[in-house]
Amino acid sequence: MSENLEQDLMRRLLNWKNGIKENPFKMILFPTNKCNLKCIFCKGSLSRDFYKYGYELTDKQWINVVKWGIKSGVKQWWITGGGEPLMRKGLTMKMISLIKSSSGYCDLMTNATLFDESIIKKFIHMEMDRILVSLDGYNEKTNDSLRGKGSFKHIITTLNMFKRIKKNLGREKPIIQVNSIINSINCDEISNFVNLLQKFNVKILSLHPLLIYEETKNKIGYLFPSSNQKKQIKKELNKTKMLGKKHGIEIDSGAIEAHYLQVNRKKDKIIKKDNLPYCFEPWYTMLIDMNGKVAPCCPAGAKSEECPNIREISLKNIWRGDYFTNFRKRIENNQIFDICKNCGVINLTMSLKERILSHQIHSWNNIDFSSS
Repeated sequence: MSENLEQDLMRRLLNWKNGIKENPFKMILFPTNKCNLKCIFCKGSLSRDFYKYGYELTDKQWINVVKWGIKSGVKQWWITGGGEPLMRKGLTMKMISLIKSSSGYCDLMTNATLFDESIIKKFIHMEMDRILVSLDGYNEKTNDSLRGKGSFKHIITTLNMFKRIKKNLGREKPIIQVNSIINSINCDEISNFVNLLQKFNVKILSLHPLLIYEETKNKIGYLFPSSNQKKQIKKELNKTKMLGKKHGIEIDSGAIEAHYLQVNRKKDKIIKKDNLPYCFEPWYTMLIDMNGKVAPCCPAGAKSEECPNIREISLKNIWRGDYFTNFRKRIENNQIFDICKNCGVINLTMSLKERILSHQIHSWNNIDFSSS
């Protein structure tokens, strides 16, 4: 996040505390649940056969969502899934075009298997900010055992195309980030990712833990790292960070350090006595899933039947309505949701808290950005 965006976000958070209701700063969009892969640890893959695709929002409804967000001052956009956004390629490209024409910051999370040169050139010319590519093995054997046969070759081809075309056009954007889910199969190969990715001018390697859900634990529980494998992860992380520094690749390991190594995950680290909420997401984030359900953060998702739906209530009324208001009140009262205890986003919240407190701010009511 740029300095200007960060200052805008903190200004909005201050306004909320002072009784001025701000519109969303960030929108997370799940265009579809359709996917051309069947990753073995993906919750969507395990339920996709029973999913009713006909109930997904139409192109027109999605475009109206984006137009509302732009009009309402949304500055940061994540287009993700769900499924693979490029399974609805025309829609995804149209949404990104609208976002970038309004000077919004936009990320696309993708399995990187459906790109061609024309799509890549369009992203480059639109000055797309960042492409987040899912890759779970540094070689074909490991990756394809997790993500499906042939996926590794497609991903490497895509990374090669981005590198070549950006170089030919003299462009830096979009930044390429690789996301990897660390599990029992690839946990001893983490440092090898850096050696692979430095060939493609990848700027960020983000390492994520395997999330086990009640409905998936019997099928993928074997993928969760053992105690000995967690010790291996710790060793691999040290090596990975050294290689990342050598090759100019930022290593984002906060989530797996929190989940697997229990770094900064104690309850008293989540609820600090600084008069700040333990999470800010519901004050600036709005997630909309493929069926129109709305939630206040990505980890929570739009799973609950209580979540409002844009088919029935306007986005404005959802944002300022009972569901979001009650969600915020619960967080203000430090009532932790179960999902919060295993949340990677909490690391972002802690980082944002540190930046706020670095201004020598010790309560919401004393925040002063005049020197920023």
